[in-house]
This record gives sequence, C-alpha cells and structure tokens, in this order.
Amino acid sequence: MAGAMAVTVKSAAVEAALAKLLAQIPVGIARALEREGDRILFRSQNEFVPTDLNDLKSSGKRHDAVWEGETCLVTLSYGDEAVDYAEAVHEHPSVHSPRSWKRKGTMSSNYSKAASKGGQRVTTEGMVTFHPEGHGPKYLEKPYMEAKPTMQDRIGAEMRPYLGL
Repeated sequence: MAGAMAVTVKSAAVEAALAKLLAQIPVGIARALEREGDRILFRSQNEFVPTDLNDLKSSGKRHDAVWEGETCLVTLSYGDEAVDYAEAVHEHPSVHSPRSWKRKGTMSSNYSKAASKGGQRVTTEGMVTFHPEGHGPKYLEKPYMEAKPTMQDRIGAEMRPYLGL
C-alpha cells in the first residue's frame, strides 16, 4: 500500500539559498523586460522611425523598469522638449496632425469617418511624405506588435540565469 511521505529540511543554508533565489526573481524580470524593450526600441529606431535630422530617432528612450505592486513596467518613449511632434508623427494621419501635413481634398480611405469627427477633415492626398520609404506612422507600435507573439519566450530565456538554470 502506498503512503504519503513528508520530508522537512531545517537548514539555515537551504533557507538562505531559497531567500537569495526569491530575491533575484524581480530583478530578473525587470532586466529581461528592459532587454526586450531595448530590442523593440532598436528596431523602431532603425527600421520604422522617419528621419530628417535624426531628432525624432535620437529622442527614443527605454526607461528603467518600475514595479507597481506585482506588475513590472518598462516604458518606451519618443519626444522631448526639442521633439514635440513625436505623437503627431506616430498617430498620423489624424485630426491632430499639423496643418502643414495636410491639404484640403477628399478622403480616399475608410479613415474618413474617424478623422471627420468634430467637423475636422483630414486627407490622405498631398500629405507629408516620411523618409526613408517605409518609415513613418506607428514607428513604435509596429515593432512592438511584431515582437509580442514571441516575447514571452525571450523573456523566459532571459530569466533562466536569475533562476539558477
């Protein structure tokens, strides 16, 4: 007949080792998320951000991880005092785009209903052209969304050393 067996280990060394391991988990999570943020920001800056004088590109930042309760947050951002147009470029075309980026005309996409709210119209004809080709709006969202499906695997791999694996 099979029975249950309990093993109790009372050892200061084992308890100290477990305490050290547990203390490393939040550090590992924060560092793994920061490295993931670095990868996303690198792709954003090199493959998606439009460049002219490189001000927007060089304003990209990965902020250090911050714990809020049981949640670890890493923020990626663009813009500063010298680059106050980062959001306008990211969200373009929108009703928030500067006038110089638009001209009067007819909407040529499904965007017209969303953009026409409040009586403001935005046209896709004659809009600002971003350079190099293929760079422009959603320059941070695109690399994030592409990274998202496999992000958990990379973060897990980054955590292994902090777990003693």
